Amino acid sequence: MKAINPLSAISLLMIALLTGCKPVGDSELPVSEVLQSSILGAGMSGPNGALYEISPGGFIFLREYKLRTSGDFDVFPARLTLPTRYIVPTGKISNCYTCHRLEHPVPAANPQVKSPVVLPATEMSKEERGKLTQLTNDPGDDINAMWSPDGESIAWASNRTGNWQIWVMNLSASGAVKYPINPNLAVQGWPEWSPDGSRLVYWEYDEESGTSAIRTVRSDGSDETTILESESALDRPAWSPDGNYIAYAAQKNRNWDIWLASSDGQEHYRLTEDPQMETNPNWRPDGLGLAYKVARNSDYNLTEEYYISLENGIDKAQVFLWDGPQSIQLNDWSPDGSQIAYTAEVESRASGQPQISYLAVVSDATLGKFFAKGRESKVLSQGKTLGDRGPVFSPDGRQIAFWAWDLSYRATLWIVNADGSNLRQVTTSGFDMYPQWSPAGDRLLFESSRSGNLDLWVISLK
Repeated sequence: MKAINPLSAISLLMIALLTGCKPVGDSELPVSEVLQSSILGAGMSGPNGALYEISPGGFIFLREYKLRTSGDFDVFPARLTLPTRYIVPTGKISNCYTCHRLEHPVPAANPQVKSPVVLPATEMSKEERGKLTQLTNDPGDDINAMWSPDGESIAWASNRTGNWQIWVMNLSASGAVKYPINPNLAVQGWPEWSPDGSRLVYWEYDEESGTSAIRTVRSDGSDETTILESESALDRPAWSPDGNYIAYAAQKNRNWDIWLASSDGQEHYRLTEDPQMETNPNWRPDGLGLAYKVARNSDYNLTEEYYISLENGIDKAQVFLWDGPQSIQLNDWSPDGSQIAYTAEVESRASGQPQISYLAVVSDATLGKFFAKGRESKVLSQGKTLGDRGPVFSPDGRQIAFWAWDLSYRATLWIVNADGSNLRQVTTSGFDMYPQWSPAGDRLLFESSRSGNLDLWVISLK
């Protein structure tokens, strides 16, 4: 048996229309068929049924016994290739850029999307008025916003000057002062605050020299420190919870691996070294280990999350293989480190037809003798969305926020309890993406095209 061919965007659109998909919430604003087709994408074939199987809950797992010959095995539905951004590394991986279709800071020579999704301006609903505050309203796009630990500032990437740069806004200052931290001709992206809020780490690429860099700087732009410069590609850096290290991914000899650097850039440690593509390090809250994304054979079909324990020291780092749903993208840890929030490819019938789509999932996270285990997995959107992105835990760990392409083809914000109960839709009328909880847990910072380009907004949850 061969896997079925992927449905075209038009076929997917017709299925949705014929099966009577209705807008979710109170928003009845029309979304054009052209935009619907753009959002749905071209589709892709499903996983290899000889290697993978679908559980009764719709999760994809490795077969216990691989099928080496043709025969009876699962024929997977086509995948929905709904737009996303942050799981794509900064290297030249053409199939990723073609599929994900939301622009972000990368070297200009990379195989960027030829026709990125263009999201329209929208009116806010009556329920949203009074709760929404627009933080930016400038030409260009403002994306990848991050709260400072004290909630007084945000950092983000903006191309308002014609090139992607890191900007900072002091929310407590009169008029919300905005400024670029290091204005130059290089491409900058992926800012992250140090745990004490005193510095930012970010990725940079110099088009003229062709070098990538990871740098830190004070939030006012002073005291710049270069952690690493390389002629090879580097990926998004992440501070350790104690602020002493920065994890990152680096491509050397055409292979991506996970590295650590001391926060002053004086020491570097290679944590992985094998043919698989390993990117997106994500620290456990206690700082004694980190998870990272693994794509076998340097492709992006079915990804896994491996785990590195540093409990016995960096020089004795131990790798734990993944034992759980396949094709996952870890996004966040609960504050106590007992749960993980991520997106996984799951069989869904939200459109009226069986399809494979990335959905928000929460799982218990434990370490066995050799494996990192994802157990008690729950799909958070409960069949009410076409596909989900970016789940993040609230500061107290009791709730998870995420954004989703809902049944009205809009990108909207959702909140659910960490045990999977009490799902509710926060926004209905915009194209709202990538929520980030305020440190107090009373607001969500997000990016939206409500004003005609991607700007930063805050919604009150009170």
